[in-house]
Amino acid sequence: MFFVGSAGRLVPMASLSSLLSVTLKLRTEWKAFVEDGPVSPNVQRPRIAGPCAEKMAQLSPVRFHRVRFRLVQLLVSVRNVIEADAALAGGADIIDVKEPARGSLGMAAPETIQAIAERCRRQSAFSQCSAALGELPEWSRMTAVREQRECLDWSQGLSYLKVGLAGTLSSPDWLDQWLTLRSLFPGTVQWVAVAYADASRAMSPSIERMAEVAAQTACRVLLLDTFQKDSSTLFDWVSPEQLGRLRAQCRETGLKLALAGRLDASYLPVLRNIDPDLLAVRGAVCTAGDRTSAVAAERVKALRMEMA
Repeated sequence: MFFVGSAGRLVPMASLSSLLSVTLKLRTEWKAFVEDGPVSPNVQRPRIAGPCAEKMAQLSPVRFHRVRFRLVQLLVSVRNVIEADAALAGGADIIDVKEPARGSLGMAAPETIQAIAERCRRQSAFSQCSAALGELPEWSRMTAVREQRECLDWSQGLSYLKVGLAGTLSSPDWLDQWLTLRSLFPGTVQWVAVAYADASRAMSPSIERMAEVAAQTACRVLLLDTFQKDSSTLFDWVSPEQLGRLRAQCRETGLKLALAGRLDASYLPVLRNIDPDLLAVRGAVCTAGDRTSAVAAERVKALRMEMA
């Protein structure tokens, strides 16, 4: 059998069937790449006793990411809508909202977060938006009802949220505080656990401890970053071998691994061996490589092409 193709030519139905088959296969694989897989029925959430148990029961189980073909995703941190447009034009997969003048995970104004999340929804069906919430001690004076209402308002449309744990090492109840903060936000948002490679400077929990609690508390991503933004990079604090072991641990527990900390294209050969899920950057895609300057679309595009 035949059907009429372009320019009035007859095309065998078998060819149409093959084309449709390939198209559907690619569509399925792409969907698996950009979306999370279903909750694995065989995964049992680790049990936690004590004051955190009740909050733990409200969190969703660990989700596993099923990928049929892999490509490291590029996360670009932006401070305003103009930078978000530049990052999207350059090919960023995830737009991360933060204010670099306020530190490693400086929180932007809620209205800025809302505006960028809305822009991401309008610009691309596949782009995701995340936001940094500063450091946990900055939220210590929250009053649950009022803050929860406000958080629900401005966090709509976000895929991921993260908060740093700098300054919490001396607090015996930091985990309970962390879970309390997370409970203020909508259940649809996924959480990124942040481990600082320079934990000794940040006075934060160790990488090993954060990898453990990230898996136990239903986080989706483990982000390894540097707290102090100076001349040091991630690899000044951890070795490729350590990162390789962390990568294996994340795979076993169903976590995505994101790496940051003054990383640029020169580190790609090493990063390919580690095989993280996400590369998180800002300075590398800013004018002149300065994280306090503006994100440039051409620099985002150049890095995206180097990663391919």
